[in-house]
Amino acid sequence: MNSRGIKLKRNIFQPNDAQASKPEKGPTTKQPLTNKPNTKLQQPSNKKTQKITEAERWNVVSFITGGYLSSSLAIATDAAHLLTDFASFMISLISLWISARPPTRKMSFGWYRAEVIGALTSVLMIWVITAILVYMAIERVISKDFEINAVIMLITSAVGVLVNVV
Repeated sequence: MNSRGIKLKRNIFQPNDAQASKPEKGPTTKQPLTNKPNTKLQQPSNKKTQKITEAERWNVVSFITGGYLSSSLAIATDAAHLLTDFASFMISLISLWISARPPTRKMSFGWYRAEVIGALTSVLMIWVITAILVYMAIERVISKDFEINAVIMLITSAVGVLVNVV
């Protein structure tokens, strides 16, 4: 209250007595920064993820083999697409795992930049594979080599459909 008996609102920018006596909470009071990595990190894995990963890995191998044997640029493009999807999935899991690490004295900002580096790596990988496929297509048009083995192409595409359905 002021001298006239009017109740004044407390200034929110000045701490009251109860707040002034409490120590500040922050990363230094909770846990000291060390150079030791946290060994209690959980790795993101379960049975279903492992099965999907294994099926996708074999699908990529079959598409690469089928694309090479059939001389089909469409199958090679699909194999590259599957490969970049699989690699991007793995890069994102690894970058999320790394970014969960606690900050250290040397890395006071934490490991959050791992997510950005993982995303950059995925995008660069897509562009490199796109450039390779465009080069292969231009080379095929220039050399006028359009021979493909349709039977191997059909078998490879059927295997791809089966893996995607299951």
